[in-house]
Amino acid sequence: MPQDDALIIELRVNKFAIKRILVDQGSTSKIMYYKTFLKLSLKDADLMPTDYPLFTFNAKPEYPMGKIVLLVHVGTKTLEVEFLVVKLSSPYNMVMGQTWLHAMKVLPSTYHKLFRYLTQCGIEQIYGSQRSTNDYYLTALVKKSKDLEVNSITVSD
Repeated sequence: MPQDDALIIELRVNKFAIKRILVDQGSTSKIMYYKTFLKLSLKDADLMPTDYPLFTFNAKPEYPMGKIVLLVHVGTKTLEVEFLVVKLSSPYNMVMGQTWLHAMKVLPSTYHKLFRYLTQCGIEQIYGSQRSTNDYYLTALVKKSKDLEVNSITVSD
């Protein structure tokens, strides 16, 4: 359907399928929200220290709790991705920025709500989820002032 919504995708991180991941071409960071971090059965001891703030949240510097490197599976490709873990509320579970897009060598299309990338097997593509986008808007509308919960994390076979 024609739309101008954000590009929201699903990825596999370690053994989990995670929905509501924002692809943000204007950001260089890969962000994992703390509630998602906990749902992945990770502990604070798994975090490595980070000593630099993020300046794009709330128009003030936010210091991440730490960083962690995890395997991200996209189709037939697997990459190690370093995430900054932040303890903030968000309707998204993660944010994947332009450095991840560059590492994946993808061609994103916000118009078509998909991105394509080259693999050894040919061109693969990942479609954005308009349903996830609509769910996000509904959730944000209903839970404006409440802390948003992480949803849709399942263990892959």
